[in-house]
Amino acid sequence: MAKKTVEKDDCTLTVRRVELPPGQAQPVRVVIDPSLSLILRSDDANFAMLRDGLPVVIYYSSTLLSKSAEFENIMSKFPDAVKFVDLSDKKINLKSNSVDSRFLSPKAIVEDLSSRGINHIMVEGGPATALAFLRNNLVDRAIIVKAPIQFKDPVPSSISEKEICQAGLVKLGQMDSGGDTIEWWSRPERAWPISDDSLWWP
Repeated sequence: MAKKTVEKDDCTLTVRRVELPPGQAQPVRVVIDPSLSLILRSDDANFAMLRDGLPVVIYYSSTLLSKSAEFENIMSKFPDAVKFVDLSDKKINLKSNSVDSRFLSPKAIVEDLSSRGINHIMVEGGPATALAFLRNNLVDRAIIVKAPIQFKDPVPSSISEKEICQAGLVKLGQMDSGGDTIEWWSRPERAWPISDDSLWWP
């Protein structure tokens, strides 16, 4: 997820409503925070995800830091479960102005996670994060939820069916869920994990 999701929601992204199978650990949370604004902020925000002792990987770029000495001091105060990974000079280069030019390379992030034995990633965040992964052809499956809600000040997602198709995904089906429309998309060579349409979550 991008750092804005953490700032706005103070989320933990842990499994809580169902019991984990024996031996199954909580998922590793991943935060994309190029300038480490989450930990270098003046209000000393105490985000739950960074204090619960569960694994977190934070990707950043040291070239965007103006206070590297201060960062080293602050970093030492976090639990060992919080890992900081510097991806300097590995940024995306997209033509669209709708994507933050300071975003780190999604491909570099996926490659680093793979080296850590993490090969199943759920992208949770805003449209800029989703677009970055889509436009780098790193999405194997997508679940699109469309709700019949009108926002006073809507934020365009810029994620159209054309954009999804250009990322190499095809629409497998859709269903109604309490007024929301749920679509599921996948790469043609990757079968959906569950064939029952009522169990669309992979």
